[in-house]
Amino acid sequence: MSARPVQAAFASAGTFAIGAALPLLAAFLTPVNWLEIVVSVLSLVFLALLGGVSAFVGGAPIVKAVARVISGARLRWRQLQGLENYLASLSKSLSAERKHQFRQLLGAAGVRVRFRHRKGDKIDAACGQLRRSQLVELHKN
Repeated sequence: MSARPVQAAFASAGTFAIGAALPLLAAFLTPVNWLEIVVSVLSLVFLALLGGVSAFVGGAPIVKAVARVISGARLRWRQLQGLENYLASLSKSLSAERKHQFRQLLGAAGVRVRFRHRKGDKIDAACGQLRRSQLVELHKN
């Protein structure tokens, strides 16, 4: 059996769409205190499963594809975490005046700049603050 790159590309696109929806569904159904770990683990599991499906449909070796997807995802997560930590440290070290100058410089080039004030880590700081506060209020009632 030979590899079929066109079929693999279409399978990959389809599984990407499904793969984006599954962690969102998991986030919606998971209790707040388990949100970070459940979404992280299930995202990796879904990536592995859907990578295997794409490899099967495309005629590529399944184990090799799953290993590549998992290792790639873990590497990217580490890189993004490092970048986030680096940018957070830069933001903390800048004075209010330097932040204002930076915002003006980019604003003159037509780039909108907004400094985020940290209110939590990881999922809370990303997009979960609103959801978390709503769920806490919901559970109180």
